[in-house]
Amino acid sequence: MPITVCEKHGESGCLEMCKHLYKNLEKGVFLPFYTLPVYTIRMCTKCFEKYNMQELVDTLSIDKKEVQEKKEKETGFYKIAPDYYFESAVLNEKNPKLLEKIKYTYHKINKKSRFKCQDCIDDIYFEYAKKNNLELPFEPFENTILHSDDKRIFKLENKINKYFGVKELDITKCSRTCEIWSGSIRCPLLIKIYGATTQKEQDKIVKLIDKFFKKIPQKQRKVIFYEPLTWIVEKSEKGTKRIYRDKTKILSEVVVRE
Repeated sequence: MPITVCEKHGESGCLEMCKHLYKNLEKGVFLPFYTLPVYTIRMCTKCFEKYNMQELVDTLSIDKKEVQEKKEKETGFYKIAPDYYFESAVLNEKNPKLLEKIKYTYHKINKKSRFKCQDCIDDIYFEYAKKNNLELPFEPFENTILHSDDKRIFKLENKINKYFGVKELDITKCSRTCEIWSGSIRCPLLIKIYGATTQKEQDKIVKLIDKFFKKIPQKQRKVIFYEPLTWIVEKSEKGTKRIYRDKTKILSEVVVRE
């Protein structure tokens, strides 16, 4: 997903859409949409019908197992390529004509397409549903820290890492640490704690976090405790090193909704 810098949310993911969806969002109107396979651009009903997408959707089939197999076989830079790269490869082998139609449709819509912050889209979606007495699309979190560069996030990170005794700036050398992600209308501020494995230690950290939020008006948050971080190091034949984290098991979580 592309990244944008939003005035309200800071650094966040953004979505590409046809000009009709974008213009309506700018007016506070959330329209039903379809997503173009592979390229994932959103399109309104008008565009969907104009490019005869129903026929394409009815005939399209991309095996997720085949996509995963291609990912696993890939080496070098393309090992971390976005999903559409592998989906295109699978579809090109199975049905190249269908892939060409998808590409053609994307390039047509892309000429006048626009991007918008995903969190801002969710804000509009929620407000539109509320204003028109529609069923709410998700549980809202209207009282959480939103901006990715909010100084309070870094202060809390420092407090938790101080508790852990973390002095290393390189996270790949840490097993006990934390990560904090700003919230949105769809999800609260997310605090990930790695390496606090006992209930006693988890309770201590929750108290530390509760104390930090006493004077902060945006109190909604989710704290998730994980096993310690472990890191996998892979070396290529050329000597290039790739470090990535192994999967970590969730131990417990606490959600503050007030």
